[in-house]
Amino acid sequence: MFLAIYGMGGLGRETLDLAYYINSKTHKYERIIFIDDFTDIKSYQYLTDSIEVLSYSKFHKQYKENVEITIAQGMPKYRQDIYKSIAQCYPLASLIHPNATISPSAKISHGAIVFQYATISTNTILGKNILVLPNANITHDCMIGSHSVLSYGTTICGNVVLGESVYIAPHSVIRERIQIGGNAIIGMGSVVLRNIEKNQVAYGNPAKIQHNPIKTLFRHQDKWGGGYNNQITTIPSLYLHSTYYTSHKDIV
Repeated sequence: MFLAIYGMGGLGRETLDLAYYINSKTHKYERIIFIDDFTDIKSYQYLTDSIEVLSYSKFHKQYKENVEITIAQGMPKYRQDIYKSIAQCYPLASLIHPNATISPSAKISHGAIVFQYATISTNTILGKNILVLPNANITHDCMIGSHSVLSYGTTICGNVVLGESVYIAPHSVIRERIQIGGNAIIGMGSVVLRNIEKNQVAYGNPAKIQHNPIKTLFRHQDKWGGGYNNQITTIPSLYLHSTYYTSHKDIV
């Protein structure tokens, strides 16, 4: 059995470390490779000397069976798009770190990536293709929609329901019994005390809906590649610490 990691950006390389660690315990995979259509692999010579990197088209021609894919993308939209394009062709791997704490009554669908020191508590249900980053804490009786991303150090209190493709930025806290609709984004360090409807952006303490999110300059992330090109684009600063950028508008 082979494992293909889709995307060799920062999260892809973290996922590679996770896969190596899991494989050292299970010996499930004979070989681990990357799928990437955009990243400049010259930047990662230390990796590409020892691991194969293929475009998806080349991968699809070369590997027809005996392979699983894990999606190493930190943006729910990209996770969902890639899932739709490959799910009919390949099974998705679930990578769960041995040092994550998973309740026996929790249910985790296929394609999940769960990093070290994450906690998934009793009677919690995770949909397909979910990403749970280190030290995220999902407490009892929660339902997390497919393709959602729970970032570093987030806390999801009891009986919370997240729709599909929700992004919870690092160190955010979601109060018990909150419902957050699909495609919503919760900014870094937020405290969510009220329900958030689908497609909404909210951040702050307490979190407030942002009808015109602050914008800042970022390097544009290439679709699915995990790398960055040289194009500068203006996008909402959805994943940044809202307090900092609210008080430093001169840099926006």
